[in-house]
Amino acid sequence: QLARPRRGRRVVAGGRHAGRGRAGQGVGWRRTLPVGLRGQSTGSPGAGRSRVRALLSAKWRNPGLVGPGIGSVLASTIGWRWAFFLLLPLIGVAMVMVVPGLARIPGTASSSPTLPHRWPLLLAVGTGILVTGLTMNSWLALPVAAAGAAILIPAALRVMPPGTFSARPSLGAAVLIGLLTNLGFFIGFFFLSLLLTRAVGRSLFEAGAAVTIVNVTWTVGAWWQTRAIMRIDKGRLIGWSSLLLGLGLLGSASPLVGGPLPLAYLAWGVAGAAMGVAFNTLSLVAAETAPAGVETGPLATLQTPNRLALCP
Repeated sequence: QLARPRRGRRVVAGGRHAGRGRAGQGVGWRRTLPVGLRGQSTGSPGAGRSRVRALLSAKWRNPGLVGPGIGSVLASTIGWRWAFFLLLPLIGVAMVMVVPGLARIPGTASSSPTLPHRWPLLLAVGTGILVTGLTMNSWLALPVAAAGAAILIPAALRVMPPGTFSARPSLGAAVLIGLLTNLGFFIGFFFLSLLLTRAVGRSLFEAGAAVTIVNVTWTVGAWWQTRAIMRIDKGRLIGWSSLLLGLGLLGSASPLVGGPLPLAYLAWGVAGAAMGVAFNTLSLVAAETAPAGVETGPLATLQTPNRLALCP
């Protein structure tokens, strides 16, 4: 009994350290991603940008194919804690391979005004409070969610580019479409396993197969987009992929009304392929809206709704 408080304190302290580590990881990741996108935009010829973008997109999906297997091997042999150290040597190798090439890309001073740091911070805080309120099971849910929305909305209006919420052609429309497509896709992705296991009584293996399918089809869609972008208008690609994404999400919920599991697999595969096409094409549109040398701003702006869509 005396040991329990000490153990509880250790758990709380460990949780705090983990939270700080995740916060630092997020800051580092959000700083490196625009740099990588800028390198892709300025260091690749026009015809090769979509292919490089497809490779960058594959970084999201391919780890989903091999990561769970590696994690299970580590957990069953030397221990799951080693998974946190496995990436460190890979980061070192990546720096040796990438940093010299990025150093050869000239920088360009931007004449656009700098956004005060408080607005992105308020956007993150407001989103966290809003999501917390939406997940609470008490009478406090509504006031907490309202407080989060009151912080989030003015911050989003300043962080997002002008014309986002009116779908102004060019960058504003691209950011809005990115927010809606990512929101729909990732909500479906996170709840798919729960739908199959809890709602319709399928096994974990069957739920895992759906996750593998979407990882594969996303990569296939991104690969196809690198070839289709040369002969199909970007607006048409985004429109058709968004439509197929919506139909795929509807079809993936078919088990709720007694639909066969293969139909859900097929629909979820279509949604993944459509997302692979839309994700890459929207990035190309954002890069084309920026003057030469300042592509980082629009590309980083497009990533904001992508991250917001992951929060719910």
